[in-house]
Amino acid sequence: MTRAIERDAARNIYGEFEDALSWDSHYWLHRGALELETNNLDLAENFLNQAMSLRPNDPFIQNEWVYLLFKKAILNALDINSKDLIDEAIKILEAIIIRRETQSGHAYHVLGYQGLKWAEVGIPVDSEHLEFLVYLKGKIQEAVRLHSGDKKLRSLLKSIEEATLRLAVNQ
Repeated sequence: MTRAIERDAARNIYGEFEDALSWDSHYWLHRGALELETNNLDLAENFLNQAMSLRPNDPFIQNEWVYLLFKKAILNALDINSKDLIDEAIKILEAIIIRRETQSGHAYHVLGYQGLKWAEVGIPVDSEHLEFLVYLKGKIQEAVRLHSGDKKLRSLLKSIEEATLRLAVNQ
């Protein structure tokens, strides 16, 4: 929605349909995604919670929830609870990957891109930072093997390899 119209106009459209679509988990998913993309994390969490309550095992909703967890942690990297948010996000993503590994590379994308951002801001100890990058590299190598035509995954793998090399050179 945010690519086509401004945030406030999109909010108004979603508001117009709320009564008619309040039963639909994907209505809440998309409404939460709008708020997440515009960094209104409290509203995003509210709407995604509603989506999760309607369909807790939906991988699309779970992916967006994980994206929220990563964003909250990355924006507040120094908060004592941020690492717990990352651990929860990774646990959910790994479960999605197991269920859908050959169907979709999206969970790998979220893990790789958001994991790379987390590594940059949330892991100050070089040895732990390197260990996490090695973990990400392994997961994305697996994703590239399963989804060989996905150019974004290949680019992500290259970014992780470059971050690993930079860290190793700086030590």
